[in-house]
Amino acid sequence: MGRYASAALLAVQGAIVTAVGSSMRLYDRVPENPTFPYASFGPMEGLDDSDGCRDGAEVFIQIDVWSRAVGRVEALTLAAQLADLLDTDLTVPGHEVITHEMDGLNCQSGRDGLTTQAILRLRYALEPTS
Repeated sequence: MGRYASAALLAVQGAIVTAVGSSMRLYDRVPENPTFPYASFGPMEGLDDSDGCRDGAEVFIQIDVWSRAVGRVEALTLAAQLADLLDTDLTVPGHEVITHEMDGLNCQSGRDGLTTQAILRLRYALEPTS
């Protein structure tokens, strides 16, 4: 991963935390006994998209929503709210967001039989502003 791609990845993560604010518990590292429901960052990837004329990066971020409510409704509803919240031009200091999109959403039951996980995948293409 190039230097710009790693900077873009960190900047997008920070912008997501700012955008979500206090509307939902969003963890980078989940505490030992979290209060449900909550969201956490899953796998992230920053890919260099630079060419000879400009720097660029593609950023892929997964956000997992965790629920202990019966069924999948709560997890999917919260994931959809996050998707709506993040389907906007994020303010990413030092970067221009060229593309932002929800890359996918799926839902599955946890191994413990009590927890539902909704998986939201986001994609951003960025270029530096200066």
